[in-house]
Parts: sequence; structure tokens; C-alpha cells
Amino acid sequence: MLKIAQISPRYWPSVGGVEKVVQDISEELAKRGHQVNVLTTDRMQKKQLTTKGLHHEELNGVNVFRYRSLFELGHMSFTPSAIFDLIKNDYDIVHMHSIRHPHTIWVPLVNFFKDYKTLLQGHTHFHSSQFKTFLYDQFDRAAFKSIYKKIDIFLTLNTDELLRFKKLGVNDQKLKLLYNPIKQSLFEKSNTGNFIKRNSLENKKIILFLGQAHDGKRIDLIIKALPQIKSQIKDVVLIIAGPDFGNYPKLKLLAESYKVINEILFLGELSEENKELVLKSCDILILPSDYEAFGMVLAEAMACGKPVIATKTPGPLEIIKNGVNGLLIEKDSVREVAVSAIKLFSDNEYRKNMGFTARKWAEEKFSIGGIVNQLEKIYLSTLNESLK
Repeated sequence: MLKIAQISPRYWPSVGGVEKVVQDISEELAKRGHQVNVLTTDRMQKKQLTTKGLHHEELNGVNVFRYRSLFELGHMSFTPSAIFDLIKNDYDIVHMHSIRHPHTIWVPLVNFFKDYKTLLQGHTHFHSSQFKTFLYDQFDRAAFKSIYKKIDIFLTLNTDELLRFKKLGVNDQKLKLLYNPIKQSLFEKSNTGNFIKRNSLENKKIILFLGQAHDGKRIDLIIKALPQIKSQIKDVVLIIAGPDFGNYPKLKLLAESYKVINEILFLGELSEENKELVLKSCDILILPSDYEAFGMVLAEAMACGKPVIATKTPGPLEIIKNGVNGLLIEKDSVREVAVSAIKLFSDNEYRKNMGFTARKWAEEKFSIGGIVNQLEKIYLSTLNESLK
């Protein structure tokens, strides 16, 4: 069995896509008998309870070490204590998450003195802001020409990310495509009756947005499309669920101005159990983000047999086959959100067949067991390369 370090900027109970991926693969690896240590910070997402002062705990077989940040800049944290962990422990694999974070610099530096096999899973967000893009491009060019050469494997979420890494000088042998995993319980049936009754959703046609409520997710497009959808589809309800980063008041004002506040249910952040229930209760899921590197919630909704609508950005383009397991729309288009939703609700057979296909696709591509099988093979092949 392997001794593995997973290094992530944050970890559960912090809520976010990267946190969830790291948690799921760490717990599955631990179930298979590997020793998994997560090295992370004590930071949480905004408005979440802090874990400061909690240094070490075991969660579902995973050893989680939360280190205090020496300094913080935006999402970036520098945790020198984690460096000593890498120096004193003999890991077989060091698996880093989130490109451009400080640990992606100091881990390769430590590796000049150790002999770990290192992997970097980018989870890359290529910002649309020209200034941010310029800054990130300068960092990437410098890092990939120098310190990142020490990294053994780069794990990419989609073909777009893989091609970007290739342009930065990473050779084909170091590039591996690995999708984010989703847990098995999403494929299984659940009793949603109590959830539907508790939220007065009986006989409603349910549109779901599930995710962090920040500007880039473009929840406003769904709200603006709702009057047009409502004009053709009776008893439609929009559920907005996920952590509120200060946008809920603004979204509620927008809903009032479009006269659809009574057709919207704001559920806020949900427990894992309720997240599953809302996914299994909805009829369709819409994710009209400006950018998605993957779009974890799309794969989760597919696993529940739900058709999805998403914008043509790298993640959805990788996940969705348009008209087969979901619908792809142009960015920033209220009209396309409305037309796509109406199309799905107007043809029950079309919607159900698409949901059935989506579930089969998710089971084949995103099951936690299949993804971790791939990851184990990558770990072992990387280690075997060093023995040749």
C-alpha cells in the first residue's frame, strides 16, 4: 500500500469543488488501504466557521493536518509548517491540488532533497479578466520553464486545460486526463417525498441551480429567463441552493423586479444529505456560468438521471454531448436559458430519455470507483518509472 500526501488549499468542512474532489479521492484511497495524509490550511471559505486551532484530526480514515498560514493573499496561503511535514515523512506520492498556489512552488523545491513522485492536479480556472489572465500567464510561463519541470505528472480536467499545459512546454508523457469523481450514493434511489413536502414542491416543475452564489455562476440569467419560462410552463419553480457569498439579497431584489420572487426558493447551503435530495427532486439543472473548468454539479445531476443545461465553456463542453445527455447554450444569453428550459419541459419523453442517457454517461465516466482506479494506475506507473 502507498503512503500518499494530498496537498490542498482547503479541505472539508470548507465547501467548494476542489475541497470535495480532494475529500472524495482521499477517502476512497483510504478505504483501499492506502495511508492518506491531507496537508491543508486552517482557512475556510467566506462566512464559514473557522477551524483555526484544530491542527490534526482523522476523518473517515484520512489524516487531516491543518496548518496556520504565515500570510494570506486572496485565495493564496503560505504554510511553512507543512514543509516540515514533507521533510520528515517519506511519502511515495505527493499529490498537489490547484495550480499557482504557493505549495506548488515549495513542494518541488523540497523534492530537490527528497525523492517523492509528485503530481499536480490543476483544477484550473483561466479567468476572463484580461489583467488577471496577464498576471497568471506570466506566472505560468516562468513556473513551467523552471520549478514545474520537477513535477512528474500533470492531471488535467478537460482537453482545453491539457492543451494549455502542452503549450507551456509539458510533454505528452507527463499529461494525464482525469475527470472529477462523484460518489456512488448519487446513482442510488432516495425517498424524496419528505423533502418535496417540506418545501411545498408537490406537483411542481423544478429547475435547480446548485453551487456557490457568486457573480461568475450567473444565477441572474436564470432569474431573468424565468418570466418567459413561466409564460409557457405552468407550476414552474426555481430552487437556488448553495453557499451564499453575499449575493442572495441582490438576487432576491432582481427576482422582485422581474416579478418572480414567489416562484423562487432560496435554500442556502445544504448538508450532503439535502444536497442529494434536491438533486434527485429536481426536473432539470441549469449552470449558466461564465466559466467552468469541469462543473462538478453537472456530473452529479447526471448521476441522478437529470438533464442539464450549461454554457459552452471547457468543462461543460467536455461533459455534455449537446442534445444527447444535456443542452449547451451560449454564454450570457437569457433567451437561450429560457428556450432550453421550455424545450425540456414541453416534451416529457425527450426530457426523460435525456436524463436516462445522462445517468449512463455519468456512471461510465465519473463514478468514484472508476476514477480512483485510474488514479491508482497513474500513481503506480509513476513509481514504476522511477525504478527503471
